[in-house]
Amino acid sequence: MGVGTLITVADMGEVNIAMPRIAEIFDSDLSKVQWLATGYMVAISALLMPMGRLSDMVGRKKVYLWGLLVFVVGSGLASMSPNLDVLILFRVLQGLGLGMVQGNQMAIMTSIFPQAERGKALGIHMTLVGMALILGAPLGGILIDEFGWRSVFLINAPLGALCMIPGLFILDE
Repeated sequence: MGVGTLITVADMGEVNIAMPRIAEIFDSDLSKVQWLATGYMVAISALLMPMGRLSDMVGRKKVYLWGLLVFVVGSGLASMSPNLDVLILFRVLQGLGLGMVQGNQMAIMTSIFPQAERGKALGIHMTLVGMALILGAPLGGILIDEFGWRSVFLINAPLGALCMIPGLFILDE
């Protein structure tokens, strides 16, 4: 879950750094490109509570892993977007997946760790969130300079898929 947190949170900084380049490539103004961040955050926010409730009904592991899958698919599709409107759509799809993930992370962590260890586990989780926020922008700059804007989306697909593997075997319903 920690690696998944690093990837999904760093993604925000990576994409924010890519926005001016994306605006240039698609010959658009920054106010329209800003929908990459706005649509993403709205999708996450809209799903946090419903996905938490859904996970109570069908299982946290299922919702968490499906969320990672939606995020991975959205990332891969975003990297292949032919225009800005399609890119925004796939960015919203990423946000929907991340809403499923974030709506369950804390619940999973509190159910995995005993009362005496929860504070430490949540502290480590929040440390990873902070690290990802710090690392996202510079990583995004390196990716864009070396591989182009599509790389900030493409990198999430294999890394997110790798995060799913331990989740399949380690997480319990």
